[in-house]
Amino acid sequence: MFLFGNDRDRFYRPRPHHDWLSSAHLTVAVNLSPAHDFLMFYRLSGRYGEDYSYQPYNRFPVGGYALISLATLPFRDDLSAQLHAARMLMLAFFAGAAVAAYFATSRLWSGRWIALTAVLLSFSSYYCLYYNDMVAPETGMSLFGVLLTFHGIVVFLAEGRFRQLLVKACAALLLGWHVLALILAFVALGMAREIVRNRSTVRGQEAIGPPVESPAALLPRGERSRRYLTFGVVSLLFAATILTFNFVNEYASDDGGTAWTDLSSVRSMLKRTGLSPQRVVVWSPFLQEEFRRIGRLSMPFALFADADPAGSSLLRFGVAVTVACLVCLAFFRSWLPSAALVASGFCWSLPMRHNTAMHEYEGLFYVGVPLVVFAAGTSLASRLSRRGPACLAGAALLVFVLSAAEMSRVGYDAEAAGVQEALMADFEVIRRMTEGAR
Repeated sequence: MFLFGNDRDRFYRPRPHHDWLSSAHLTVAVNLSPAHDFLMFYRLSGRYGEDYSYQPYNRFPVGGYALISLATLPFRDDLSAQLHAARMLMLAFFAGAAVAAYFATSRLWSGRWIALTAVLLSFSSYYCLYYNDMVAPETGMSLFGVLLTFHGIVVFLAEGRFRQLLVKACAALLLGWHVLALILAFVALGMAREIVRNRSTVRGQEAIGPPVESPAALLPRGERSRRYLTFGVVSLLFAATILTFNFVNEYASDDGGTAWTDLSSVRSMLKRTGLSPQRVVVWSPFLQEEFRRIGRLSMPFALFADADPAGSSLLRFGVAVTVACLVCLAFFRSWLPSAALVASGFCWSLPMRHNTAMHEYEGLFYVGVPLVVFAAGTSLASRLSRRGPACLAGAALLVFVLSAAEMSRVGYDAEAAGVQEALMADFEVIRRMTEGAR
């Protein structure tokens, strides 16, 4: 990722959101400072010579923006270097997400070659390689938080270490909200499994699920349910605390002159959750697009660079991959963490459809689907041949490198370079005009 993304002059990509969100979120991060009361301003409106109004961007956690601000701090006099430092930080988090996925998958499938193959192929997709350097906490940082918590879930179920799970979930919540979908899926599936087990025991039947093989499984049944519930409640309270701080800070900045429901961050939250939508999302086209995203996320870019994102074949492939994933989970003994990761993509996209429908990078958070499918396929190969997994891992590495090399050329041409040069010149003028200001 660093080898093919380490080009200081490559910022502008003429595709939706990549350049716009990078500049917007970098602006938010730069304005996160005591001089601005830690209000993350990103938009200014008004007429020249008159009073201006500043719109804060406080609907996301401050953790990711604080890290971006620290990364760009040494380069405040060089806008190009700021963009480069922020992009390198995003690449670091994307690489961290891949590492977390590797360690979690290697534990679940009891094989390093299996995990390596699954992760390399999953991170070879268009979504992972196109958005891995987009400066926005809701991409690489949030994905890292989700997969870090996924690793915490795996460790908890295998070793009973509950505190590390809480710490990883809270760290993830400081980076983005997507991990809430994983927490919801894990708590719901875990408690449902305990209810089924308890009923089976009461009826004198053998408990459903994997055999007792870990400290977490040795806990009393009531204690296991309480751990799931505690995990969900603590995560929700921590997230609510972060969001409350943001909203209260924004409310206090105007000396209480703005009603709570008129705060820009509150209005954004209501719009994203569909409580005050700007447009109606039709279910059938929305679901078709989500399965297309799953299909494209499951295709290594080097092999399927020309895949039509709106094609019917991509839709059918996405549905087929999802069904294959569910079949794999049905025969997988330690199904709970993988099922939670797979379900988290839907737990996020469906209730947040008024936001996810407009942003194709949201397809990143279906990453559990290709992880399960590729891991299951490699696991099957290990049963057929002793050297099969190692050979597949080598092939997956080659596919990943070729995909990254191919992606490094996407969107970068003479026209894009000219647009970027003009944009950077405008940005530099604005930077000099607003030196020391918001």
